[in-house]
Amino acid sequence: MEQLEVYFIKNLYNEQYWSLIKILLFNFSFAHIISILLTGMSHFSPGNNWMTSKGIEHSPWIEKYSWSYYWANTIMLTVGFGDLVANSYKEAICLVFIETFSCMAFAYNINCIGTIIQQIRAKDAERSQKSKIFSKLNDKNNLSE
Repeated sequence: MEQLEVYFIKNLYNEQYWSLIKILLFNFSFAHIISILLTGMSHFSPGNNWMTSKGIEHSPWIEKYSWSYYWANTIMLTVGFGDLVANSYKEAICLVFIETFSCMAFAYNINCIGTIIQQIRAKDAERSQKSKIFSKLNDKNNLSE
């Protein structure tokens, strides 16, 4: 077990992989919060909201949550398929703020992923450079294995 622990601690990429996992977990959590807001948003106009237009106003909570989570992800990824839209000005106002914060979170995540990839490439380049230096020293001094 100790060897496994040492391997994971000394692995050069664990920090970057853990950072990617944290970004993924952040996205799941952020989409969850947005889906709660989207579900709550339907209470502003009980007769005319996105749930009534989708025909799920009397469905179980899991179906409502699934659709709101789906919509949250399309908002976060700035895809916007157009199958779910605001049906009142109150929903539209809420969506403006939700979309603004979602776009900022998406841009931040893209920046973080780019930084992680850059760090991985820098470590690979450093390892390659050190390997070349070692090979040259080895060849120059005729060192045995």
